[in-house]
Amino acid sequence: MLGGCAPAPADEVVAIALPSAEGRWGDVADTLTDGLADAGFRVDLRIADGDIPSQVRQVRELLDAAPVALIIAPVDTGSLTAVLDDSDPGVVVVSYGTLIRDTAAVDRYVASDAGAAGYLQGVALLQGLGLVDDAGEPVPDAPRGPFRIELFAGSTDDPATRPRLAGSLAALQPYLDSRVLRIGSGETALDQVATLRGNGATAASRLTRIIREVYDGSWPDAVLAPSDEIARAVAGSLSDAGAVPGDGFPVVTGGGAELRSLAALTDGRQYATLLIDPRDVARAAVAAVTRLAKPTPAPGQFTVQNGARAVPAALIPPDAVRAGDIDSVVVGSGYWSAARVAEAIAEFALPAPGPDPTPSAAPGG
Repeated sequence: MLGGCAPAPADEVVAIALPSAEGRWGDVADTLTDGLADAGFRVDLRIADGDIPSQVRQVRELLDAAPVALIIAPVDTGSLTAVLDDSDPGVVVVSYGTLIRDTAAVDRYVASDAGAAGYLQGVALLQGLGLVDDAGEPVPDAPRGPFRIELFAGSTDDPATRPRLAGSLAALQPYLDSRVLRIGSGETALDQVATLRGNGATAASRLTRIIREVYDGSWPDAVLAPSDEIARAVAGSLSDAGAVPGDGFPVVTGGGAELRSLAALTDGRQYATLLIDPRDVARAAVAAVTRLAKPTPAPGQFTVQNGARAVPAALIPPDAVRAGDIDSVVVGSGYWSAARVAEAIAEFALPAPGPDPTPSAAPGG
């Protein structure tokens, strides 16, 4: 359901402002709308189609109608500050997915847990190198390395980038300290490893430069990639450098459980991804709204600072996914159907390498 519902009495309406109707945002819209309807609310849903001025106008219109609550997935983290500062303080405002900055009007923040996601990605890298087991515990007699790795992060304008990288480093740091892992390029600062707008081509260009300048005809043993788009791009750079997909390909992490990357898990171009189900985050947003009270941080409650206040937060942990987890985690959760995954693997996975050709018999043999 991607259209707005008919207006209802103001004390029965929950407004929703989403950035897009594309991709998984359709699932988000359905989960929010259905959950709020089950709770007895009517919904006024607006879609901004990725346009900042459109979303600012939509949020202003929604607030003018005096809903009891407003759920916003912002196109931009700072563009809604003024309109929310001027809003009725009685409206419960939930920031969805990305934290709206610099306004005290935000009452609740619901999102996937970026720190936990980063930690799982760091653990996946260690698993792929044989340093920890499936439970994340150190492996006795594990390889001593040293393994050369490279770090990639998301865009610096994404509030999730810093905690995600910090989570990854929390998993990797003991192995960096012991020199089992080494950063081949020496690039570790956020401004060095960040990827503007999370763009895959930008990440591929950086890794290609690093391989050329640092690796002298070889390539890193592992690449920490925060997203599936970046993971696929750096896998392409590794292939271009001569790494052969399959067993022995560098360990590449990712996140998003995108169909192309699920296919890459099966052919060895990517070692792991994360399932960050937006429907779980949407359910948390519905739960926040149904309380219909402006939350104040309880002692010990987790909050996130948005520049104007400490916002009570509900952060949903992701699930790690490797090739053997696709059926149980991705299909089992209903995120993708078995048929859709099979179609993606058939379309996007590389064919398995065939046997080496048998040399022809010598003439006259």
